[in-house]
Amino acid sequence: MNDTERPKDETERIMGSFTNFIGAEQEKELKQWNREHPQYAKTPEELINECPEEDDDTFNYVEPTKIQVKVRIISDRDYLKSELEAKRSIKCVHLAFRSANKDFMTLFKKCPNLKLVQIPKSYYVSVSQTMRELMIEKKVIFIEGDVWGHRRDISPWAVVTIEKSIYDEAEAKFK
Repeated sequence: MNDTERPKDETERIMGSFTNFIGAEQEKELKQWNREHPQYAKTPEELINECPEEDDDTFNYVEPTKIQVKVRIISDRDYLKSELEAKRSIKCVHLAFRSANKDFMTLFKKCPNLKLVQIPKSYYVSVSQTMRELMIEKKVIFIEGDVWGHRRDISPWAVVTIEKSIYDEAEAKFK
């Protein structure tokens, strides 16, 4: 190569002319498309230069705003009294019925590892203050929430999404 010749474009040097692989008309369309969509028509060097630095805010850890919890659905008192006996390892439950203090005491007795109780909003307000204090004493997180469209005849478990701020607020009562 003498001094008067211009070096070929990097892409053409590696791949040769596109015309060898596709027709001249397609190459023309490709170049037109690249001009119209410059964000997709970048060389590897340009893409590397666009990467943010590691100390940039892009790589900072972001705390999740929601958490998912697998809960056991308890839809009636009969299930709570009879079938729950063999399920002592249950940690999270959703009570889908209006629970009395007696029901909560049965739940605590049958599930000693209980960590979370979720009940619908309409029932949440009717739970006595005594029971709320007992849950704090037993370190059981008590939150309101619904399990929409769940059929217990298909599966007694459901995955519930909970706002992390609500979960943390309920957990902060233990400290």
